[in-house]
Amino acid sequence: KKIPKEVKQYWLVGVLPLFVDAWNHQGGDILADNGNEQATIIRRQALRMHQALVACHHGSTEHISILHLLYDLSPAELPQQRRLWAQQLQHTHHVRYGPLQSSEIPTLDLIRRLMVHTRSVLRTQNGLAKAQHAFI
Repeated sequence: KKIPKEVKQYWLVGVLPLFVDAWNHQGGDILADNGNEQATIIRRQALRMHQALVACHHGSTEHISILHLLYDLSPAELPQQRRLWAQQLQHTHHVRYGPLQSSEIPTLDLIRRLMVHTRSVLRTQNGLAKAQHAFI
């Protein structure tokens, strides 16, 4: 019998920590040469995880981290891909934190600051300890 798509997505979300550990173990090597075959494989795996997280747990910390990874692995010569992942990041931040409004900071600048913060916390070693604001 064939396994339903929804079950596969929940299973992927369940094994997500294994994938994230493997990606983090490879570290900056992937980002240094994102045109290599390994980066392509990781990009494909991260895309599947993104699709599963959209269906199961859209605003999660892991989803934000994967979106930052997909943005970082987007080829520089394909700006439309980078734009797509930036829009996905923005949407996921809206889902997680709700409508972002501040009387002092314009909304777009607030979102950019939040995206920079989450990237530094999630995609760098000891990011939370180094962060100015200890939240994610």
